[in-house]
Amino acid sequence: MKQWQLLRTILLASTFGSILMVLGQSIFHPTTNNRQVSTFDLPDEILLQGWQFMGSYPLTTQSAQSPGLLTGVDENSIAARHYQYRQKGVQLEIEMRYFANSYIDVPSIIQGASLASRNPTITLRDLSGIGAYAIFNQQGRTHLSTCIKPLGRTTVSDRQFHQNQNRVEVLSDRVLPWFLGQAPLRDMQCLWANLSISANASPKTDEEILRVAWASWHPWWRQNFPSVKGI
Repeated sequence: MKQWQLLRTILLASTFGSILMVLGQSIFHPTTNNRQVSTFDLPDEILLQGWQFMGSYPLTTQSAQSPGLLTGVDENSIAARHYQYRQKGVQLEIEMRYFANSYIDVPSIIQGASLASRNPTITLRDLSGIGAYAIFNQQGRTHLSTCIKPLGRTTVSDRQFHQNQNRVEVLSDRVLPWFLGQAPLRDMQCLWANLSISANASPKTDEEILRVAWASWHPWWRQNFPSVKGI
């Protein structure tokens, strides 16, 4: 009986201490939950194993001077950059966009990035150790597209996003910041990666080239994901 009373006292003390911490957070940092990401710089150059870097340039974002030419993806992009690589006559184009709290579904990003009314047929795949990605053809090019999250596997669909958010390792990493009012329990950040090459006669060859490039491209971004709280 005494052991149960001691355990009960410890639990009550822990709960009371947590309440005091949250109260202190709300008093001394009342605007923490209202912070939003406004800027983020994507690097000019990133080395990609097996590929020669050819150059990069910034893409249109919400700060463009011609709002009438913006797509939905442009308007929601906090940062966007286009990278170019070459390997044995094959040119690899990579588009990277950073979204703070707008897009989590890759088909929606693809649709929002185009002014065309016809959407491509998307096939979902999975790469062991990394996560899901989408393969599709558009305007003579084969694309590999996916959403990198700060924690957990890459995702393509809304369902995968929510499953990823419910993984034990993801929740355990976010519970304390959420409890302290430093960040929401659901992290809506997404680094959208879209790799593409000119389509050849063999789709399997195209996908293999993109998948190998993606396996080398992904680790750098996971290690350098924007470390922003309060989104």
